[in-house]
Amino acid sequence: MSVRSKGLGGYVARFGTIASRFGFGELEMRRALDRYVAVTESVGALPTFAIPAVVLSRHSALVGEYVRRGVEFAVHGFVHADHFTLSAEQQARDLARAVTRFRDDGIDVAGFRGPYLRYANSTNEVLRHLGFAYHSSQAIHHAVLDASHLNSDKYRRALSFYRAWDADRVVSRPRDIDGLLHIPVTIPDDEILVDRLGLHADEQIAAWRSILDSSHSRGELFTLQLHPERIHHCERALRSVLSDARALGDVWIAQLRDVAAWWSLRRTGRVEIQTSARGGYTARLRGTRPLSLVVTRPGRSPEFIPAEEIVQLESNPAIGLAPDAPEAVAEFLRDEGYVVERSLERGRFGMFLRPDDGWTERSLLTAIAGAAGPVVRIARWPAGRRSALVVSGDIDSITYGDFMLRLWETR
Repeated sequence: MSVRSKGLGGYVARFGTIASRFGFGELEMRRALDRYVAVTESVGALPTFAIPAVVLSRHSALVGEYVRRGVEFAVHGFVHADHFTLSAEQQARDLARAVTRFRDDGIDVAGFRGPYLRYANSTNEVLRHLGFAYHSSQAIHHAVLDASHLNSDKYRRALSFYRAWDADRVVSRPRDIDGLLHIPVTIPDDEILVDRLGLHADEQIAAWRSILDSSHSRGELFTLQLHPERIHHCERALRSVLSDARALGDVWIAQLRDVAAWWSLRRTGRVEIQTSARGGYTARLRGTRPLSLVVTRPGRSPEFIPAEEIVQLESNPAIGLAPDAPEAVAEFLRDEGYVVERSLERGRFGMFLRPDDGWTERSLLTAIAGAAGPVVRIARWPAGRRSALVVSGDIDSITYGDFMLRLWETR
């Protein structure tokens, strides 16, 4: 798997980094974790770490210390195996064992991240059956590096291996797929920036700052991926992006389990649109108070209306959608929180869509941003926040011995 992911040269180089980042005991990883958590705590946040169940078992006391500090731990497989290559039966057996190990150590199981950010369709079925709240393995790629890096063999190999989606086409936010919440992972991550490309701190900062700026302007999610053993290489970049996010003032910095819980609550909201006795229309979001309705009018900043409050509008704030438009378009818009009405009457709506065959999620939202009339939707994030940031990382191993055991465990 490492050869496929990194190439033979990268695989050989990997052995040189292991000795410098891990020790025979837990001390090196403890120092890295303390440093990592201290950086996030400095802005009032905590990370989410994904860890294989066998590694958790060997170091349960160490992991327990961070659980008590509020750090979230997600399942990273029973062992560090590629779930894309495992049968549904193998995954069901191994993930059930992982859940048992986590619970035996008193750790609540909310989510899963696949080793190597890889998974199969059967992975989702197994996770649903086992009651996982979220799955965070799908990579979304932001083209924030210069062309020489983007076109390099090392970078292109990573995109292909991760089967990454393109952030210029796909919206970076959670999405419910057949009852399982998928929370995307943002790349380039630390493995690409440090091990593949060897970028220094200023270049790392520029890359992650660009992603933060983009996700904030678009109102989307930035799931930063930083393995604890690379905190010594990426501490400045992590501090910088957290400081910038806090300075923006309206970025929700959360753990993956918080995002999953919020999205579950968000799905309970329902928007009611009615004609008004005073002329025009009214809109109201039926739901609990943490939810809010976003009203967008041409030439004005978005307004956040608390749930159950009624807002008066001059025209129908639903999105009119041509009857022959693909159902996938309607599903995407509803997931975005919009009210969708199939119709041929363009003049009834402040926004009417008839997408062509080349539509993308990004092109739909760009079109809606230019709506001639008011449009309403359920807010993506709580408390009027514009965007969201999650700091996450995988703890594949804690000691040098864990790395050596992986060769046997994943045989």
